[in-house]
Amino acid sequence: MKALFNSLRKNAWAYLFMLPACALILLFFVFPLGWNLLLSVSEWDLLKNTGRFVGLKNYQTVFQQAVFQKAFVNTTVYTVIVVPLLLGLGMLMALLIARNIRGVSLFRAIYFIPWVIPWVAAGLIWRFMYNDIYGIINYLLRSSGLITNAIQFFNNRWMAVFSVIMMVLWKASGFTMVILLGGLKGIPEQIYEAASIDGASPRQQFWHITLPLMRPAIATAAILAVNGSYLAFDHFFVMTNGAPGNTTETILTWAYKVTFKQFHLGYGAAMSIVLLVITGILATLQIRYFKLLKI
Repeated sequence: MKALFNSLRKNAWAYLFMLPACALILLFFVFPLGWNLLLSVSEWDLLKNTGRFVGLKNYQTVFQQAVFQKAFVNTTVYTVIVVPLLLGLGMLMALLIARNIRGVSLFRAIYFIPWVIPWVAAGLIWRFMYNDIYGIINYLLRSSGLITNAIQFFNNRWMAVFSVIMMVLWKASGFTMVILLGGLKGIPEQIYEAASIDGASPRQQFWHITLPLMRPAIATAAILAVNGSYLAFDHFFVMTNGAPGNTTETILTWAYKVTFKQFHLGYGAAMSIVLLVITGILATLQIRYFKLLKI
């Protein structure tokens, strides 16, 4: 006990400086998570502002309801498609920008600009661009003679998903590029010089030097991309809102509708907890996978 007291006294200032951070974690993470867990095992009456304990009933509803199952499949399909595209495009841009070409700094800044635009604003901009009457994409396609009738981008499931993915690549590939560029810049130039002397081609250098040494950066980008894709909400909400017929519904857009439109707070809270578990499992699996690669 005396040793504990001495330790507290010795590190008093350190603990004091930690208090604001701990308070923020409690306020914005621990308390909301605890409240959400409580809601997920309750059935809440908003009019009376009272709730009753229902156990795992809300979780059973989550896994039994067809719309959630469809939303889970939609989110997974979207993630499987968009993550490799983000990593591939980010890698390509990082390799191009890593070259000491005139004007590359300006291009890097311009390419990163979409990332600072809020997702809602980006989604609205692209929805306007996709409009079949006054959208610039249909206008350019008609003007070039590639189409005669306007394309209804959001009337078909796969066309709607494609439209959202194009917006995501435009917005998020700059962020992925910055992460991968950091890993690329961390590779010593002497390694490439030695490989060139030994007769290694640029392709061999990429596969046997660049990729292996960039694994930590690739792992970081992949984890962020996968978790970000499963947490997709803003752009789907403003661009498709689940249409047509729940075919572009994601877990979070459905959770929003259940919670704030149908007022099933317990069911919505249970969905968010399930999503938290899913993203946690995926992040853990990715970390273990990259550890097996000896990153």
